[in-house]
Amino acid sequence: MGARSTVERWLERIEASLSLGVTIGTAFVAVLGLAAFLMAIVHRGLLGGTLDATAIGHLLDVGLVVFIALELFKIGIAHLRNRSIVPTVMEAALIAVVRKIVVMELDAETFPRVLALSLLLLSVGATWFLVHRSHASVGPASNRE
Repeated sequence: MGARSTVERWLERIEASLSLGVTIGTAFVAVLGLAAFLMAIVHRGLLGGTLDATAIGHLLDVGLVVFIALELFKIGIAHLRNRSIVPTVMEAALIAVVRKIVVMELDAETFPRVLALSLLLLSVGATWFLVHRSHASVGPASNRE
């Protein structure tokens, strides 16, 4: 029995180390994305570049990717603190679906994709609402940070 508890402790340490590594990696990606976003704004807006619809769409895309990376970072932090990650996962999913809709180029053949993404957005949004409501009704101990 003593050997098993030693193995379990090692596995827990390995899992904590991997979780910490993934969280740090996600933070690094978020910082790089934010830097790219800020450089794109400076390049296009302040240095005489054009801010046409394509450029604005690109900036929105990069900004939403940064938000997704930040939500993934929050998931890692919540996991390291042994807190519920479900609400944050739902928020990341909402942002990801919205990003897909925002950057989608519309034409006559994209209606089925728009319809599918709209249904996905409604279902993820409803799930997030129900999860958020259930966490709020339980009490402050289970609420998000």
